[in-house]
Amino acid sequence: MADFKLSPIGAQTYSLDDKNRVRMPAELFAELGDGDIVITPGVQGNLSIMPLEVFHEINRVLEQADYYDFELQSQYTLVNSMTKKVERDSQNRIIIPQDIKEEFGVNKEVVFIAKRNFVEVWPAETFASRPKPIGSASISKAMQNLGAILKSRE
Repeated sequence: MADFKLSPIGAQTYSLDDKNRVRMPAELFAELGDGDIVITPGVQGNLSIMPLEVFHEINRVLEQADYYDFELQSQYTLVNSMTKKVERDSQNRIIIPQDIKEEFGVNKEVVFIAKRNFVEVWPAETFASRPKPIGSASISKAMQNLGAILKSRE
């Protein structure tokens, strides 16, 4: 994987304008670098924005998969058909393509969350409807579960 990590920013909500442009948090915009970036489906009903080189690294496993594996190739086709280069401007804005906006239910607001070397982009309504931890005990339990998952993969 690319050897950089994005700065944590929490969950930040931004509004789209009438041209499907949305301002990104300045630190994320800068940390994504000057090269091409793409928007691609995420794994939780969200989208991900990442440098094109990171997208290629993530897909390296799929590129080496059996050409005759129908199920895997079908999923690979689906993901790549919904992946597009993202236009950026000098005001830290990106354009969310109309077809992706419609497919993922992006209306007026999106939530940005930095993760490793990509940015999650959530339709605000989808993000708001996720189950929320109640209190520090629930958050501690979630952290313990995450630790157990990571430990089981060692």
